[in-house]
Amino acid sequence: MSEPFSEEDIEDKVMHNWLNHFKMQFHQHHASGHMNKQQLTDLINHIKPKRIFPIHTENQQLFKKIRNNTQTITCGKEYMVR
Repeated sequence: MSEPFSEEDIEDKVMHNWLNHFKMQFHQHHASGHMNKQQLTDLINHIKPKRIFPIHTENQQLFKKIRNNTQTITCGKEYMVR
């Protein structure tokens, strides 16, 4: 699962009841879904987007090193996407 879940979820209780019934062991793992820098660079170079709008990042400037068509984002400003 990609997000943590609440212990109080009804579906979670049902799942644990079934696991207990069948004497199965429960394991939980977390996957962030984030790419590392090389994977992201490879994806961008493969797709060859017309423009890049780095949104979910701590350093927008790194994207300019990957491709020169990067539009850095300023909070509150509107951008035209075509």
